[in-house]
Amino acid sequence: MGRAMMMAEAGFELALRARDALPLFTAEGERRWVPGWEPERLGGDGAGSVFVTRMGGSETVWVVVDYDPQRGIARYARQVAGVQAGLVEVQCTDSDDGRCAVRVRYSLTPLSDAAIPAVAEFLDPQRFADTIADWKRLIVAAGLAAG
Repeated sequence: MGRAMMMAEAGFELALRARDALPLFTAEGERRWVPGWEPERLGGDGAGSVFVTRMGGSETVWVVVDYDPQRGIARYARQVAGVQAGLVEVQCTDSDDGRCAVRVRYSLTPLSDAAIPAVAEFLDPQRFADTIADWKRLIVAAGLAAG
């Protein structure tokens, strides 16, 4: 096994329009539904801005790569020092019934041979799908969208 990039993608539907759903997937928006999410913003908004999260005993540095409400896309670069680095993309697309489809893709590269198993486990297709399905549950439980 080499330290090649690994990828996983999953999604769900929300009873929201894409323009209302996309802000839920920002540093500030996730405060509304992610338990323990306390991003430290290091200045600025939009592309190039940086924030840091500390959860589960690790620190993650995030850089906003792209945030485009017109296209329904939010992209972030992220790094957990010594463990992984890569991209996270959230795409919200309206459907005809007033709902939107949310697709989440993580593309991560382990930063050491020792990190390969942890990254592979995080991106295991079934585990990743369950994690992303939990995002919907948390958003609905927070009262931000109907079930």
